[in-house]
Amino acid sequence: MGLDAPLRLPRALNSQWMPVYIVLDYDVLIQRLKTVCPLVNSSSLIAVIPSFVLRKLDANKNLCAEARPAIRMCEMWQTRGRIRVVTATTHAECCSSLAESVTAAGDVGAESPSHALVALLVEDLESFQDMQIPSVAIYHIESFFERWNKGSSSSSARRTR
Repeated sequence: MGLDAPLRLPRALNSQWMPVYIVLDYDVLIQRLKTVCPLVNSSSLIAVIPSFVLRKLDANKNLCAEARPAIRMCEMWQTRGRIRVVTATTHAECCSSLAESVTAAGDVGAESPSHALVALLVEDLESFQDMQIPSVAIYHIESFFERWNKGSSSSSARRTR
């Protein structure tokens, strides 16, 4: 184990930050759909879209050219079982219910988890600066993607050795 220990440390650190759920914001689906696709298709994450985000996409399909491709992609993901739609009227309501469901299911220890169970992925962090919910982290979509991609590529590189 002596020489092998430094190789195992990064894997442990990479997996500790990973949330159970990623919640997708309207602006992320409109502006960063290509970035979202690999995250939703990943087997290591459970993607969630709040119902009010889908309603907003539908309401804007004639006003915003990017809404239709986002709707089509969401429909495809849903038929393939890649996303969950959670009935919610706000991001906070959606994230809170997801964090509570993970804790209630016993997926974490009796004490509070050391990392976020839910990650809200947004385009504009400033709009969400006042939202503070236990076990929920708010990430800019690009920074989350880079961190996730770095962690998943390093773990797949370790598996091929």
